[in-house]
Amino acid sequence: MADGSGAPAEGVLYTMGAARRMTGLTDRQIRYYHRRGLVAPRRSPGGHRLFTAEDLGRLGLVRTLLAQGLTVPEIGRRLGDAAPGSGPGPG
Repeated sequence: MADGSGAPAEGVLYTMGAARRMTGLTDRQIRYYHRRGLVAPRRSPGGHRLFTAEDLGRLGLVRTLLAQGLTVPEIGRRLGDAAPGSGPGPG
């Protein structure tokens, strides 16, 4: 959002609230997709999820694929791991 277009900017980390606004997903959906390994946000020192532009793009793709009728397991297989070597994170 740094460029004013509403698109995520590279190198910027976004909070859960920003991710929610930018993707149209709820906090609960985002946490679920994280637990399922579809996205692997970083964590702040306080434990809050921080999302990169790539994370937000993946969440947008998840939303699109769900709208096309794919299930979460199918999307997981299609996308592979959210990040190399990462597994689902804590709730």
